[in-house]
Amino acid sequence: MHCVFHKVFMSLIKLGSATLLLLLTTILAAAAEPDANELLQRFDQLRGYGDQGFSFVIENSSHQPEKAPHTNRLKVRVLSDLSLVSFLSPEREKGRAMLKDGKNMWLYIPGTRKVIRVTPAQRLIGQASNGDVMGTTLSGQYQVAAKQAVQWQQQSSWQLSLQPLQEGATYGRIELWLSQQSPAMPQQAEFYSRSGKLLKTAIYEEVSEFNGHEKLARIKLVDAVRPQHYTIMNFSEYQPEDLDAAIFNKDALQYLDF
Repeated sequence: MHCVFHKVFMSLIKLGSATLLLLLTTILAAAAEPDANELLQRFDQLRGYGDQGFSFVIENSSHQPEKAPHTNRLKVRVLSDLSLVSFLSPEREKGRAMLKDGKNMWLYIPGTRKVIRVTPAQRLIGQASNGDVMGTTLSGQYQVAAKQAVQWQQQSSWQLSLQPLQEGATYGRIELWLSQQSPAMPQQAEFYSRSGKLLKTAIYEEVSEFNGHEKLARIKLVDAVRPQHYTIMNFSEYQPEDLDAAIFNKDALQYLDF
């Protein structure tokens, strides 16, 4: 009888140890798993410098079958939720300027002496919208509605479902994939209209170091309906910059000289 009780007792101890080990493993895994908002902030760090003013250059190239690529070159200055774009090329667009102040956006075209209101969703070139160029962060416009662990192209990834925080956001929904391997590099994003229609897919092809900081260097935007239509966005010359808030003024767009 004593032998039977001893076997039962030892079995309970082993079962308890296994359960405790499983519980501890689960707790440690949960503690190590990044928070959804941390992942979103990680993405934002690759596009900007937080509240510090900064600037960068974008070279966009729009591609369609049997057509020569359409290209432009832009300089973007950012200060908090203010963004200012100056068109450097092509020659016919040189001198244009676009301003984003919160949810409001304006475009100045030389020779017209008019500043016209535009929207973030309007196309700037190819698959790149005004919002794609001027919106350097997602966390100010979107919140994480869901996070799940998935496989993306045979890689362990985090998928974030983003919903707009307010009216005026460029997209009705964004699905964002980031690598589970530290430091959680972005892999792909899908952009949806407010009606739920898939508009385009972004493939994050390259991250480079600028002044000691990792930044997105190359994005490929692919049309959802016509995948042979795509736009390449090449980012360069990222640098922190002391910017005067006075230049972020729609009434001053026609007087800018840069």
